[in-house]
Amino acid sequence: MPQESKRQGVSSSEIVLGFPIGKDGQPRRESQQAYAFLPIRDYGFEFLIQADFLLIASREDIDDSSEWNHALRAALFPALLDTVKEFNKGKFRYSWPRYLPIREPLQSFLKPFHLEMRNKLALQDVLYSQSGTLTRPNSLIYVPEKFTFNAAPLTISAQTSGRYLSGRYLESDLKYLEVMSVEAMSELRFFAELTSFLKTSMGVFKTKSRAWHSHLASILMRLPREYYTQLADLTLVPLNNGTWIAANGRQILFPAAKAEFELPGGLELSVVDSTAAADPARKKLYSFLGVGDLEQEPVVRHIRDLHQNNRVNSSSVSRGALVSQIKFLYSAAWINPEFQRFWFMSESGQRIHGSQLYQDSTKALSATFFFGAHRNKFRFIHKDYMEASGQGRKCDLWVAWLEEKMDVATIPRLVSTTTDRGFKLSEDFEFIIKTFPSFAVLGLLRENWDKYSRFFDPDELKKWNEKEIGVKYDTKRFHISGDRLKQKLSSMLVTCTDGKKHRLDTTFLPSKELLVLSILGVSIKVDVSVYLRCLEQLALESSNDSARIMKLLDTIQYRCGDEKEAAIIKKFFTDRNNLIYIPAARKGANSTWLPKSQCRWKGPPLGKVAKEPRTFKSLKDIYPGKNTLFCDILGIQDATLRDLLEEAKSFAVGDSLAHITSIFHAMEKLLEEDEHPISTTAELRNFDFNHREKMFPVSKVWNLDTDEASEFQDSSVVSEWFIADTAPLRTIFAGVVPLLDVKVDDLAPMDQVLTELGLKSRLLSKQVVSVPKTHGTVVLNEELTSLSDRRLIPTTKNHRARRQEIVKELRNLQVYTADEVIQEWCVTYKKKAVKGPPGNGRVALVAENDVLKIYLAVKGGFEMEQTPIELVDEMFTFCGMQAQNPPHSEMCLHIALSQGNLAGISKVFADKGIPSLEGLKFADRRTSEDGTKDEMEEGQGADGSKNKFRVLRELPLIVLGLPVGIVVGVGAGVGSLIKSRKLFDGKVDGDDDKIDKSNPKPKKKVKPAKPQRPAKAPKQGDSGFDNFQNSLSRGLARLQLATLCSETVAFRGELYVHKILASALGQNYNPLIHWTFPRRSRAHIPRFHTSNSFSHATFTFTDPSGAFTQLLHTHHYPGAANWAADPPTYHIDVKAAKGDVKSEFVLSPVEFERAKRFSVLMREEGKGPRDVYILARVFDVGVQEEGEGEESRMVFLVDPWEFWHAGRMGVRVEGRVLGTIV
Repeated sequence: MPQESKRQGVSSSEIVLGFPIGKDGQPRRESQQAYAFLPIRDYGFEFLIQADFLLIASREDIDDSSEWNHALRAALFPALLDTVKEFNKGKFRYSWPRYLPIREPLQSFLKPFHLEMRNKLALQDVLYSQSGTLTRPNSLIYVPEKFTFNAAPLTISAQTSGRYLSGRYLESDLKYLEVMSVEAMSELRFFAELTSFLKTSMGVFKTKSRAWHSHLASILMRLPREYYTQLADLTLVPLNNGTWIAANGRQILFPAAKAEFELPGGLELSVVDSTAAADPARKKLYSFLGVGDLEQEPVVRHIRDLHQNNRVNSSSVSRGALVSQIKFLYSAAWINPEFQRFWFMSESGQRIHGSQLYQDSTKALSATFFFGAHRNKFRFIHKDYMEASGQGRKCDLWVAWLEEKMDVATIPRLVSTTTDRGFKLSEDFEFIIKTFPSFAVLGLLRENWDKYSRFFDPDELKKWNEKEIGVKYDTKRFHISGDRLKQKLSSMLVTCTDGKKHRLDTTFLPSKELLVLSILGVSIKVDVSVYLRCLEQLALESSNDSARIMKLLDTIQYRCGDEKEAAIIKKFFTDRNNLIYIPAARKGANSTWLPKSQCRWKGPPLGKVAKEPRTFKSLKDIYPGKNTLFCDILGIQDATLRDLLEEAKSFAVGDSLAHITSIFHAMEKLLEEDEHPISTTAELRNFDFNHREKMFPVSKVWNLDTDEASEFQDSSVVSEWFIADTAPLRTIFAGVVPLLDVKVDDLAPMDQVLTELGLKSRLLSKQVVSVPKTHGTVVLNEELTSLSDRRLIPTTKNHRARRQEIVKELRNLQVYTADEVIQEWCVTYKKKAVKGPPGNGRVALVAENDVLKIYLAVKGGFEMEQTPIELVDEMFTFCGMQAQNPPHSEMCLHIALSQGNLAGISKVFADKGIPSLEGLKFADRRTSEDGTKDEMEEGQGADGSKNKFRVLRELPLIVLGLPVGIVVGVGAGVGSLIKSRKLFDGKVDGDDDKIDKSNPKPKKKVKPAKPQRPAKAPKQGDSGFDNFQNSLSRGLARLQLATLCSETVAFRGELYVHKILASALGQNYNPLIHWTFPRRSRAHIPRFHTSNSFSHATFTFTDPSGAFTQLLHTHHYPGAANWAADPPTYHIDVKAAKGDVKSEFVLSPVEFERAKRFSVLMREEGKGPRDVYILARVFDVGVQEEGEGEESRMVFLVDPWEFWHAGRMGVRVEGRVLGTIV
């Protein structure tokens, strides 16, 4: 003991522990105090503690600061351990744990002793195990009574007895034992102990008593469900052969209560020990683990598994076992619902599936009859199977069951399964066809028709069980296989009465006994099918016997008069391919057989040099007089534009250019002859625009020595190539840019095709520009200038639309002569100006400051007495005569520029009805149209002289962006270049821009003109070629000279109709809703928004009040009175013009289709129209800004589709649809 002042001279101290005992002599639990000779207080212990503790001043607690006290506390656990050891020697050995505190230690001086007692006792050998030895508590397992049998743990063994707590400790004391870390056995721990017990002590397990096993079974059945799966892996099931197995994956059966059947051999079945099976608890457990009763069904299922998993296909299973298994299935009357294959033993000792074996039979035409002499090739089942069947009827039933359920056939198999899960004619049957006479083969088919026909007769194929098909075959392949098998059998060669072999489907029946074979094409009577099959046979043989084929076709066409046979003919050609014979076109070539889809009756009009079309053949010249068969019955039509387009798609490098050209010429011919030009031209456009096929021969090299195409391009914007439409342009640009490989002379016969395909914009004449230069002396020729208007102005008679404008342009014409005119041509290619070689020219036109200047090359051959043809061409283009091509306009130009005297010109013009210059009041230099004198202003020329020039006051169009230099085009010339620019009027029509610019005449002699920057050709792109194509595809090729004047006329017309509707409908008319066209914004009404301006009519409204319907009725429109009860929706498109009521107006395809769709004629009979379409024809429109169209007049064309059908409205197509009121 440590030194203590209060215990002077004391080196040791006594500790006393006291344990209360009850009247029964057993430990009594009750709280005891700690003493220091006198009670101190209760520290939470069940036993008394007496020690010489030093107390605090109040004597209510032990002094924690005293080393003396700490020494005493440290000696408490050794004292307790010595006490426990004494307890383990006496009667308290199994009950002393009751003195241990189970409460949590109190916060006091003795708390460390409490914790030390709980932790250190678990590590001391103080408790008895099942083996009788003292063991550490933390290594012992307490086994509850439910896991024991006769007070011993169920899983106890020599290996586990030292780990289990002795059974003499009471279960009620478990809470005290757990203070020392004793583990109570849980279900999880029990299952783990049982698993270990079965692995390590299986011998002990097998020796346990029946009662023990019964008790274990009942415990296992009470375990939670999560253990059920694991139970099947435990070796718990005793078998009648003395072995024990786990139930998992095993076919285990209880023994039969009485012997009802004999088990076959070779099985892997297990039968439970009869003693174990008789115990209810164990039987319940085994049943739960999947053990079944010994009945036929589980035995059958087991046999199926053995055969399906190939576990009988080994020498370990004897032949007798195999036979007994099949016999057991038969005795169980099993029907094989899944069509499973089973293993059999062949007579040669091989294990083979029954579907590959035959049975011997004494019947006629059986497998034995055909294959008996070839048993090495065709296998039969072992004779043991037949010996097990018995005799008489029993044998017949056994044989029938083997054939129907096990697929062991008695007759030759017709089909065999293919790798794609279809079927085909079996090799066995093909052997019969090749080896045996035809009558035997046909007899076999006839005698077993009910079994064979189910594979090829369409009616019998439908009777198959879908489940059977799904198990044996792929459903889709099954029906395809049936069709192929029928064709195979129909085409087999049979010997006929003529001693020759013929296809079965081309023969006649020798007797009524073979009537069933008619499904295979055997004829019962002579009908057209015989000849059709003969034709098919010739086609299959690729015969070129033209005489025989022609005779057959004559007979087939002759029989077309019968409706039934005509239907057979049509179906036969529809169901089969390649039945039309095309003889060789020339010597050395091959004949061919084609389907009707590749044939046409009348071919396209191709030239003699062209070859036959690649994608189709024409029959008219091959089979003259056969139009009844080919056209009326088979529906073969003449070649159409679509056929030629498909032919064009097949063009390939190396094809003849003459042939390619002839195809395009044929398209042109069909377009000219077509009775429905609108639909045909739309098809032509849509085909090219949709497909972008490379069908245009293009080349950079112009080689006259070859007729072969070297490259093909499409007509898309990204594909840049041009069309040389004049010989000079072909010469200039050959080898410079890609050109269409078609001769210039061959372009005219394909003009409409080029137009409809949107290729006209690729013409070089429309794309090229020229930068001419003058060399030498340039002199103004006043004589030619003064004569120009008198010669040229009368030629404008037929140009009423632009006559005033053209005449005024001609007034500003000046003619010069120059020593030379050099022209350099260029075209825009790949966004660059590409030039051709320069050359001498004879004529050049230049537009400068509203003055048209003509330069004539003296050295180029110009003579006063003979006007160059180039001048005529340029003037023809400049005057815009090519736009509408009025009658005689070009001829008049030639006359005006080539005749020597004006008198002769006047006489010619008078004869043609062309007025003289004096009759043109508006062309008078001194008087304008309104009778006022032209304003003339003076300006000073370069030489200081004063010249007069006209103020351009009344021009309706102002040309912007015109290049300053000389701009001349070939064919199109300056005129086309000017007219390709954007033209507009800054105000409404009738208000002229006042332009006051000086335009002095130059001196008579001027310096040669300098080379000028060439003008750009119209681009192919979003604003050029594509837009033009798109406008064509919509039928909206509007006038390219459209100005605000036409917009104003259209707006004035719509405004006029707007006012009429507002007056007629009153409050039922709302322009925000009913004026459905963007142009309304000009009337200060919010713009109507739509992605397509032509998707809506100009005005769209319902008529709930009937006011508009009444208006139509009042003006005597027939039928309007019948609409009053249920007025329709009205769609009004406005067509306005400054001209009279009969002037032409443009109809878009959308409007044309709208007229057709909403036609009253097209409605269902007996019903009023839901929609009515009206064209509001507004004419005599005044467009003065202040007029607002009041002087206009209007007619309603209600149902214009009816007007067109009645011939009261004319429609023509010229790149767009134009209409006129007749």
